[in-house]
Amino acid sequence: MRIWKSDGSSAASLTDALSIRKDNIAKGSKTDCCVISVIGGGGKTSLLYCLSRELSSAGFRVALTTSTHMMIPVAFPWTDRIDEAVRMLASEPVLVASKISLKAKHGGVDKHAGIPSETVSVDTEKERDYITSLTVGRNEEDVYNPVANEKCGALSEEDYGVLRREADIILVEADGARQLPLKAEEAHEPAIMPDSDYVIAVAGIDAVGRPLREICHRPWLVADRYGLSLDAKVTEGLAARLLTDPVIGQMKWLGADLPGQNMRRQFRILINKADDAGRRESAFDICRLLSGQGIISAVTALRDRVALIMLAAGQSRRFLCCQAGQGKEAAEAGAGRHVSEDGHLDPASAVSSYEQDCVKKEPQSKLEHYVGGEPLFAGLLRAVRELMDKYGDAVIHEKILVTQEARRELRRAAEADGFKIVINQHPERGISSSIKLGISAVGDSEAYLFTVCDQPKLTGRTFYRLTEAYHYGGASIVAVKPDVYSAESGPEGKKSAGGSPNIFSCRYRDELMSLEGDKGGKRVIRKHEDDTVYIEVPAEELYDVDTPEDLRNL
Repeated sequence: MRIWKSDGSSAASLTDALSIRKDNIAKGSKTDCCVISVIGGGGKTSLLYCLSRELSSAGFRVALTTSTHMMIPVAFPWTDRIDEAVRMLASEPVLVASKISLKAKHGGVDKHAGIPSETVSVDTEKERDYITSLTVGRNEEDVYNPVANEKCGALSEEDYGVLRREADIILVEADGARQLPLKAEEAHEPAIMPDSDYVIAVAGIDAVGRPLREICHRPWLVADRYGLSLDAKVTEGLAARLLTDPVIGQMKWLGADLPGQNMRRQFRILINKADDAGRRESAFDICRLLSGQGIISAVTALRDRVALIMLAAGQSRRFLCCQAGQGKEAAEAGAGRHVSEDGHLDPASAVSSYEQDCVKKEPQSKLEHYVGGEPLFAGLLRAVRELMDKYGDAVIHEKILVTQEARRELRRAAEADGFKIVINQHPERGISSSIKLGISAVGDSEAYLFTVCDQPKLTGRTFYRLTEAYHYGGASIVAVKPDVYSAESGPEGKKSAGGSPNIFSCRYRDELMSLEGDKGGKRVIRKHEDDTVYIEVPAEELYDVDTPEDLRNL
């Protein structure tokens, strides 16, 4: 996480950058609670989670809740019972208190496409027309993810009153933007808590330079108010104008005569996703426009940039073609399959190659084998491609493949998918040599996601869950563990926790670079279990190919 004040100087904390006073909040008083409502575009959850950790680390009892709907939390304990929330506040630094999980009743557009589910209503006829325009000719299965509609709901007024008496600080997600960078507010929005001391509006700088229809929630409101086309490109000036608009912007309730409103309420704006120098300069331009109106603002990159490092330079010592009892039948069954120049499988060539390797008694790269008509590595590349198609560089900032010179087919496929290729000239030195080469090739990322090519059943969803757990899980290392142990999960009968894939913060760079031989990241994980969170993954996805027997089972 990187934070800057509006003048471009670095800030030590979010509360410092946003000028949120903590010295007047009484810890444990049960009489005076600070309420912060977060509204606006995509990035609210990241802000809420980062603020929660920052404030709880300062000794405050922090509760997260919502006045509308919010995603089911992944980083903090959650309860829908207010009595349990009161008990948990005594021991948990942060908790989420909200109504029981439900399907969102007023949303329903996945951030990557915009097809509503059948159970979700659309607010207006104009909104339905807009959604249709985004999705004409697209396959619903390709663009709609029902998981995106799993939500928590608002507490009752009575339960909120109890939470207010028990917590030192309440952080409220008070708006919804379908995870788009900008938000235009309908007449009934945003749902700011009347007793809010601070209101923080969030906007993503990635909106600048892109068409209004692609990056704004309810873009027709902006188009109608300012006389623009839905295809108009967003500028820094337009973003600043929308954020401060008293009718459709995030400042609309600031001067309103609302029953029970806190007249001491203070307004802040956070420009997020300033991941590179160009975006930061655009963000500071917006801050300068806001400063001219006396508005305090800050710039952040709340999510670390993650480098995907694919390790594929191993010697495959365990994968020998010459195993006792194997022969031509084993080859025909799939232990070795080749592809002819026209792209079709050539079983005769496979058997011939298999027999030659057996005569030579030399190890053969498992990645050269074909399963289901494609190379073993193709499944992993496909999972990464699906991840990038859906989430882009918001999840993976750069991609690196560490491999051998001889693996030309893998190199060509990875290059076509945008990987930077790094050749390991000494794979005999073990996996540690590939880890070091991969880290050395990383540009400006702050975290490393390591994966290997011999787990063909890994999915893009698992990579996404890893990155989400890294950003919101409260630890610097994220590792996988199987949710089911079965005999089919591998030759040993089960897979242990902590294996590939995993993510390490760059704070562990020196330890990773000091690894030697065939020792990988699991050694660092075991040493820092207190700074590691695990996600459970179906055992089938963690199946890796170590021997010809594994390949036949696959």
